Amino acid sequence: MTATSGNVSQTASFTKTKVNVGIFTPPANHIPLTNNQWMNGSIGTYGDHVWYSFNVTAGTTYRIWWNDLYDGDGSKTLDVLVSAFNDGKIIFANNDDGWYYPKEFTASSNGIVYLRVSAYYYDETGTFAIVYSTGTTRP
Repeated sequence: MTATSGNVSQTASFTKTKVNVGIFTPPANHIPLTNNQWMNGSIGTYGDHVWYSFNVTAGTTYRIWWNDLYDGDGSKTLDVLVSAFNDGKIIFANNDDGWYYPKEFTASSNGIVYLRVSAYYYDETGTFAIVYSTGTTRP
């Protein structure tokens, strides 16, 4: 590549580099969820998170709702972020609101979806609840 500015011309060459930023590895400990059944959870240590999982079928649309301090029914004490992973890929990451507007996705293959719930602020602890459904109405 050659760039010219006024009377000065500079030539530079670039090498294309592929960077592997890592592959999602399923957590060793995760709590299985059941369709349409709310699961209460808590984070009691700063910086901690809780993992959940559920089986998915290709072509099926799933919705994930959560109940937390600011986005819920007022019964929980922690504002949370939720991320979802499947087939080593991110489905969605660090979503804050899931009570009125669930996170929705259609499974591209049969498998397991892993949900990571963490505190919105690193130094907070408290309670939350989470659920998944194939229906369009919050359970």
